[in-house]
Amino acid sequence: MESLEQLRAFLQALPNVVGRPLFGNEAFFLGAARFAELSDRLVLVRLPPTALTEALRGRYARPIVSAGATSRNGWVEIPVDAVPSVTLEQHLRQAYEAAKHSHRPAHRRSHARRVRRSPSGGAA
Repeated sequence: MESLEQLRAFLQALPNVVGRPLFGNEAFFLGAARFAELSDRLVLVRLPPTALTEALRGRYARPIVSAGATSRNGWVEIPVDAVPSVTLEQHLRQAYEAAKHSHRPAHRRSHARRVRRSPSGGAA
């Protein structure tokens, strides 16, 4: 069993990861991609499909069900004391690696340019 402090240290040691409070938990981001959260007794993690299947088949993870995103987003909750620390760290690393691929720099919205129309109806 691993303590939350050890899991927090593990997550913070990953390159470019930022932790910040979110809804009473501590959320971990790679750029704009949130991939894990720590609560007082749970690890919430967004797993890629193969890891998600493994965690659910192992019966130690429960899918997080929310309105509009029922089980399709890969988020599961894992009680900290339900699995060995090596398994938790493996899932956290899988979520981190998946976040690397979904990480995109924030882009600015482009404003539509106004096109001048000539009196004859064509673009000027």
